[in-house]
Amino acid sequence: MKVTRNLKTVEMPLCVFFLVLAALELSVVQVDPAGFSGDALGDEAYVPEEVQADIRDNIDTLLNEKSIVMRAGAAKSLGNIGPDALESAPALADVLSKDTHPMVRVQAARALGKIGQGAEVSGLALSKAVWYDEDVEVRKTAIRSLGQVKDNSKATLKLLAAVIKFKDPELGLEAIKVLVKIDPNPKTAVYYLSDTLLNAENPLLRVAAAQLLGQIGPNARDATPVLAKALEDEDSDVRLYSAEALGKIGREALTAASALSKAARDPDIRVRNMAKKSLMEMARNRR
Repeated sequence: MKVTRNLKTVEMPLCVFFLVLAALELSVVQVDPAGFSGDALGDEAYVPEEVQADIRDNIDTLLNEKSIVMRAGAAKSLGNIGPDALESAPALADVLSKDTHPMVRVQAARALGKIGQGAEVSGLALSKAVWYDEDVEVRKTAIRSLGQVKDNSKATLKLLAAVIKFKDPELGLEAIKVLVKIDPNPKTAVYYLSDTLLNAENPLLRVAAAQLLGQIGPNARDATPVLAKALEDEDSDVRLYSAEALGKIGREALTAASALSKAARDPDIRVRNMAKKSLMEMARNRR
């Protein structure tokens, strides 16, 4: 296991780590939500006493145990309990920012995502991990968890956009997916995706941006000029998915018809066929 910070803890093989972690997971109390009636208990969700005790025990282990495996197992257990473990969010956030071992931080980030909405500390802690953590797996997990907690604040949207621009492509792809997932306003997502398609150096990011604009469909009409320009991209996959996106946007992208007509003569047969298909989609939608 690679440790990115100074540790005094004895290392162990990854296979042993995960075997012990899986064993610890068995100690989690599984609760059937259908067995409890929220209506009979008021507005607050009922959490059985044994689950509350399990949560407290795991928080104590998470904060005080010297063993890496025990701390990671406690974080994983809290995540498996889910939203009922909301009270553990501050402890998980603290561990995410301070624990010396990346595997513990990964489990803490994952747990915050599984616990979901309701804890203000979650979004802030995950955002800090996305930008500052030294371990790429911790950063990737934090990005995904931001999507789960549905933190769509302006600060988070700007953070994800900055990750797409300035971090490595692998993180950028994760950020693009989460950006589209959490942003309630398609125009904001379209803006950032258009910027990525136009300016990202890595073609994988440009391809992902084009694909997601196509998934948004007619609501991505503001991206039409950028998609039309992307039909001249040096990467054939970018041209292909830009042509496809224009077809999915449909008649809202009619201003790109001339660019698609030109793309119908592209050196790549896939791009030519897709450009022709998108032109037909536009013509069909005009009726």
